[in-house]
Amino acid sequence: MVYESCYWKDDLRSYATELRDFSTCTTLEDEYRDYRLEKALLLSAFTVRLLLDANKLSDGIGSLNLKVDLYPAKKEAQKDISPLNKRFIDERYFDLTKSTSSSISLRQLTNQLIHSAVVVMFSYDESDCVLGFFVVSDKDYEKHLCYCGLKEWISVVDAVAADDVVSARIWKDPKTGKWKTVKLAAADLKDTDSIPSHFDYGALGSETLEAIREGEAFLATGEPSRLDNAIDSINASLENSEA
Repeated sequence: MVYESCYWKDDLRSYATELRDFSTCTTLEDEYRDYRLEKALLLSAFTVRLLLDANKLSDGIGSLNLKVDLYPAKKEAQKDISPLNKRFIDERYFDLTKSTSSSISLRQLTNQLIHSAVVVMFSYDESDCVLGFFVVSDKDYEKHLCYCGLKEWISVVDAVAADDVVSARIWKDPKTGKWKTVKLAAADLKDTDSIPSHFDYGALGSETLEAIREGEAFLATGEPSRLDNAIDSINASLENSEA
């Protein structure tokens, strides 16, 4: 698994740059350009999923959703599809005249790309610049084909590359016995009053939440008084647990 994420995020920045550059490049042979785009797209998806699995992304970035269009599968036609034909997107097997606007999670789209049942197909504008890509996983093949705009994907790749977890808390829920984790980025600490909203009030006492709030505020501001407040809250929590 990943120990230091900064190098993987550096790679993501390179993939985002390649996607931008090659999507608007019209001087290369189409086959070579699509290969470079496909490579950067798949490697960026793998890297994002790897960082998600390694808990190297803040909760805010990890819970991002992307806007997509879904094209329904023609289930009856798909019954007779050969394994070879299944690898290519075809209007015989998906209704490309109908689409539904939707959104899917970051993890879901990376899974679609990593486990793609088809060769990724790109869409182009009148100037032959790439607008987006079609993809579908084995799991969803009989449900729908997924289309995502390339700018939408690049913006998320940029956000993942810029993400930095500056605070992580883990605790065991006394009611369920399950471990819970909260990972916060620097932006999450700017409004110190909203910090407790990231935590489960049912699993943590008010004194503990206040200690967390003041502790995170100390990390964000460096004010010694916030650390003193956090210590006072911890002591209050300990006194209540002993009472």
